Amino acid sequence: MLTLLLGACATRAPDGLPHPEDVPSEPPTLPKPSPYGYRDEGGYARTAEEVSGPAVINLLNRARTDLAAGRVEQAAASLETALQIEKRNPFVWQQLARVHLKRLQPEDAEIVAQRSNSFARGNPYIEVENWRLIAAARSALGDRAGAEQARGKVAELQDRLGD
Repeated sequence: MLTLLLGACATRAPDGLPHPEDVPSEPPTLPKPSPYGYRDEGGYARTAEEVSGPAVINLLNRARTDLAAGRVEQAAASLETALQIEKRNPFVWQQLARVHLKRLQPEDAEIVAQRSNSFARGNPYIEVENWRLIAAARSALGDRAGAEQARGKVAELQDRLGD
């Protein structure tokens, strides 16, 4: 019993701090910055293919094909799977917003497009398309003022991009 008590006391210095030999020599690594915002090696990503893993690219392509063929539920399923792999990928969220518009769910489309913007990290290429989706969703809801405000955001971003 005494050995256990003495052993426990030996792991801390008298001031309550760990001994220097117990402190790791390497500082902790910080998480990598998001690839979806500005990237030092090439500015902002314009397409999902530039920043997504191969599985997510495959799922996005499948979803686009399904959506174009009118298979909205299959497209949604592919995108939900892609989000399980890359939950912060704004390109996937953006495509899911399109699916919600096709499903005639404009409220959900706007929420999902805004979520995509939150993950876009200031990427104007992603944000301009999301604001187009938001404008369409607001128009579908009969919110003329909101749709106009969203179209104003599109124009502002297009000016910034030089389009």
